[in-house]
Amino acid sequence: MHGFFRRFFAPRWQHPDARVRCQAISQLDPGHPEQLQALEALCLDNEPTVRQAALARFSSPTHLLELLNQQPRQSEIRQRLVELLTQPQDAIDPAQCLRSIEQLKDQELLAQVALGASGQDLRLAAVARLEAEEDLITQACENGIAAVRHAAAARVTSESGLQHLAQQARRDSQVMRQARERLNQLRAAAASAAAAQAHCETLLNKLEAQAKAAWEPLYAGRFRHLVREWQALDTPPNAEQQQRFQAAVQRCQQVIAEQEAQARADAELQQAAAARQALHEALEQRRVTFAPAERLTEQDIAELNSRQSLLTGLWETLTKQGDPDEALRQRYTTELDELTAYLQAWERHATYAEEIEAALQAGDEARLYELLDRCAWPDTLPPTDLLARARHKLAAQKQPERPAQEEPSKAQLERFAQDLEQLEVFLDNGASRDASRLHQSLRQRADTFPAGSLRDHSATLKRLGARLAELHDWRGFVAAPKRDELCQAIAELADDTRLGDAELDRRHRQLIRDWKALGDAAASRELSHAFRSASDRIHQRLANWQEQQAAARQHHLQVRTALCEQLEALLDAPAENADPDALRRIRDQAREEWQRHAPVPRDQAKAVGRRFSRALATLQELIDQRAMEIAHAKRALVDAASELLSSSLAAETRAEKTKELQR
Repeated sequence: MHGFFRRFFAPRWQHPDARVRCQAISQLDPGHPEQLQALEALCLDNEPTVRQAALARFSSPTHLLELLNQQPRQSEIRQRLVELLTQPQDAIDPAQCLRSIEQLKDQELLAQVALGASGQDLRLAAVARLEAEEDLITQACENGIAAVRHAAAARVTSESGLQHLAQQARRDSQVMRQARERLNQLRAAAASAAAAQAHCETLLNKLEAQAKAAWEPLYAGRFRHLVREWQALDTPPNAEQQQRFQAAVQRCQQVIAEQEAQARADAELQQAAAARQALHEALEQRRVTFAPAERLTEQDIAELNSRQSLLTGLWETLTKQGDPDEALRQRYTTELDELTAYLQAWERHATYAEEIEAALQAGDEARLYELLDRCAWPDTLPPTDLLARARHKLAAQKQPERPAQEEPSKAQLERFAQDLEQLEVFLDNGASRDASRLHQSLRQRADTFPAGSLRDHSATLKRLGARLAELHDWRGFVAAPKRDELCQAIAELADDTRLGDAELDRRHRQLIRDWKALGDAAASRELSHAFRSASDRIHQRLANWQEQQAAARQHHLQVRTALCEQLEALLDAPAENADPDALRRIRDQAREEWQRHAPVPRDQAKAVGRRFSRALATLQELIDQRAMEIAHAKRALVDAASELLSSSLAAETRAEKTKELQR
């Protein structure tokens, strides 16, 4: 009974019979809220005819969009929505259609709207919401409006899509042409990217091979070249390639650093060896360059002083680089002691020189004996002219208590034997100039000794003299073509007008050094005259340039001197509150100014250099002093602030004192 009443009083749109529900749909008004709900329910009815009749009552796509969200795959809703969006513009509000299209997400419906919409704006809006490239290709090929085809074609970016457009878009030649152009550009870009990637990979392989390679002289240069090529890449490498690059660079830098460290160690060893060799040569050369002669002069003593300074400097350099061997140490000590003894003897001679001269004038032989004993002149050192006259005076008197020494002393014979050994070393090394000097000294000493006293060394001296003569002949034979080459070279240089003044001067100086290095071997007046003539011609060509260089050096000297005067004036009256940072800037600027004005005349370079060094050292002391004073003052302020913070003074008092500290 209840079911009967329910069917009797229920609305007709809820009737079980589908035909009754279809008839009831025509009486429902979408503008009425309750009837709208009934229509929406009928749009979801089980019967297709009911759904179609209910959907036909909707003339606005807004409600259909809501229903589509509930039933996205229902064909009747999708079909009705497409009908509404593609109907003529005079049948529906275009703005409402545009808003609906902008809310529509279904790609299939959008594609249908883009093909069937009555207005261009609607079609463009639908195409703008398409995402699949296949749908865009369809629109570019089949859409009836050119603007829509062009808009769809512009969004095709893949190579396959562009290729399809170039082949299938026969309806629009512009679309085909643009597709071909973009396809060619895409392929060219792909080829360029592939080439860049291949180049990047090639560089990586080279760099990794360089990282595994052993060191060779061009290692660092090749590494820097590869890094510059990598940095100049147009296409940035990917993360994996960048990681490989960093690993290879680190390995190469490690190899270079290890090699540089090894080179520095080798250089230090070479410097130590060079210092050791220089000390050896200095020890050997002293015997040659200061071989005993007939009379000792002040020039010889000056040479002894310079030799002592040279040996001391070389020894200090050698000891800084390592501990020298014991044999070299003993040899240096012996040589230094001998030089010191010579110089001390010269000082004693200078002390008694006036008294010896007076005794000679007075003929006081006893006084002469006393003064010569006080001088204690070494037997291995040639006498001065004054000592020689005194000895000759005493020998002429033939005093019995001072008989003349007829036989050489043991020390003189040992020194003679050592010099013979050194002469043979010079001959073995081909040092003809040193050998000549030492041989001359030996000959002079041999003449002063009594006959027969050198019976053990006379044969050796003759044999070495013969070898020295052969060496001179051989050097003359070798030096002759070299002198000819130097004469020809300096003549060609004098005639060469293409060289600049600086290069001409450099080559001229080198040729002169080479000429002087030959000494007197194979020398002739004609060659010497030819060489000097060509050299004079070059000097004439360089006269103006040398004057300019001299003027520039003089100007540099004036600037450096003025710089020294400015620094000295600053240091003579420094400000009490001078800022250390400002002083440091002055120091750095002075150094830069000094470096910019170089070179200066050689005879004044050392003096002005020492003056500048003293001024800089004094300036540095002032900087350190002012920095220390400021540091102490700041530390005192910090201590005062700490005490003020922990004090029990009133807040206002502490504030006032704090302001005073800040000031």
